[in-house]
Formats: sequence, structure tokens, C-alpha cells
Amino acid sequence: LLDPHRGRVATQRELGVLAQIQSRYDPATAELALVMPDGSEVVETVNGGTPASVKLWDRVVEGRALDGPWAEAVSSVAGRELQVLEVADGIRAQDTYPVSILSQASADEVGRRGGIDGGFDARRFRPTLLLDGLGAHEEDEWVGHRVQAGEAVLSVVKLDPRCALTTRNPETG
Repeated sequence: LLDPHRGRVATQRELGVLAQIQSRYDPATAELALVMPDGSEVVETVNGGTPASVKLWDRVVEGRALDGPWAEAVSSVAGRELQVLEVADGIRAQDTYPVSILSQASADEVGRRGGIDGGFDARRFRPTLLLDGLGAHEEDEWVGHRVQAGEAVLSVVKLDPRCALTTRNPETG
């Protein structure tokens, strides 16, 4: 999401309400769907757009601000104008690495240490892969190694740094 007035990415860190918007994309049909907090869906085929760029941490990411109904819907929820930016395949638009790995046991351990009854909701960490069957923090030992996830082989580069989003409720923001 692009904040066109600030020329930078808009994230859940500053707009927690964005957590209430779910998205899905079908590459076969180029259909982008947003499920809004009230349950309504904004669905349309991605086509066109205006060249745009956004500052993401220490670099500029180029893409297209999409034409279509998504920006208006997201802006309505956020309470300020936002645009949906599509970036080209191969462009890294994450703030760190493209995949994060977390075990459910690690999330549970964090919850126990924090005195959270019923454990800590792992979605707060936004892992790409949430793994069962490991001991707490066992995945931390994988740094510097390669692991296989399905057909993909991943190089585990470093531990994820603490992120402010862990303090946000993944349902309400």
C-alpha cells in the first residue's frame, strides 16, 4: 500500500485497522479480491495502472498504482488516501527477507513467558511458514543452513528482528 502524500509504504505499524482487510490474488485470472471488515468483497481483474514508486526503508520500489476499486475501499477503512501498488515479479517489496519461519512451539513459549493464557497468537509474527512438530526455538538453530519446504530449498539467513506488529491484534489491528 502506497501513501501517495508521504511517498512511502503504509503499513499496519501505523494503521492497525489494515489488519481487518484480507486479500487474495488468483494469478490464473489476474483477479484481486479484498475482503473488507464488514465482510463485503471488492473483486476485479487487475489491468492497467499508473507508474509509481515508493520508499521502502532504504530503497525505492517501482511499480504501478492499480486502476480499479481497491484504493477507494482500502482508503475508506484506513481513513486516508492510499493506493494499491503492484510491483513486478522478482522485485523485493518486503521490509526484510521474502520468507519467515516460525514454529508454533516458539510462539507458545513466548506466550508462556509473557503470561498469556492460551498461548500467543502466531499470526502476530506474520510468518510465511508456521511449523508444527518442533521444540521451542528449534528453528533458530537453522541460521546458516538450508532447509526444504515442499519443493523449495530455503537458505536461513538470520533471526527475524523484533517487530512492532507483534503488539497488534491480528483480528482488529
